[in-house]
Amino acid sequence: MGKTENDSLLAENTLKQMQTPFSNRYGMGFSIGDWNGLHSIRHSGLTRNYSSAINILPNQNCGIVILTNINSFYAVRNIMDGLIIRLNKQEKVAYIPYEMYFRYAILGLFLWSFIEFLFRLNKWRKQKFVFRYSKDKEDIFWLFISIFLALSWLFVIPYFAELPLLSMPTLQPDLGYALFIGAIIGTLSGFVQYFIKGNTNKEILRPTLYL
Repeated sequence: MGKTENDSLLAENTLKQMQTPFSNRYGMGFSIGDWNGLHSIRHSGLTRNYSSAINILPNQNCGIVILTNINSFYAVRNIMDGLIIRLNKQEKVAYIPYEMYFRYAILGLFLWSFIEFLFRLNKWRKQKFVFRYSKDKEDIFWLFISIFLALSWLFVIPYFAELPLLSMPTLQPDLGYALFIGAIIGTLSGFVQYFIKGNTNKEILRPTLYL
């Protein structure tokens, strides 16, 4: 390992350090551990629309490098796992595309929120876009709930994706932009619904305003 023909690509100390796990089993950018029962030194990376992975199997005297034009850790991992299984004649595994289901779910939620916003906007248009603020505690409560739910996605999705919020548009463009746009639409939708409710209530907090 670390050699090509008779030339050494890495110094002996560097090669030894690279294969030495720390307490968290992560050293010099490489994760060290087992993969399907095989000793593995691996690393992966992801950026806008590109994903890559390298997996070195010292005991098998081989390594695998995967370069793709997709922004997906799970797809690359499944490809890597499938290659290792075939190289070592292990039992084949069927992979469930959880990531695709997750992305479709986010897309569906985004579209549902957008359509709901359009319906509310159309209803508000029929009220001539009147800004009327309601004193009703229930209306105010649901306004805050709508805003909270809209903004919570900015924290929930990055948490499960294990990515910083501000890095999402770069590392996962589809999810990143959907989160920010969805949060804006959800917040606006909450306010529109609040104004609609205010226009149907007799009590008002402020005089009527027109756009």
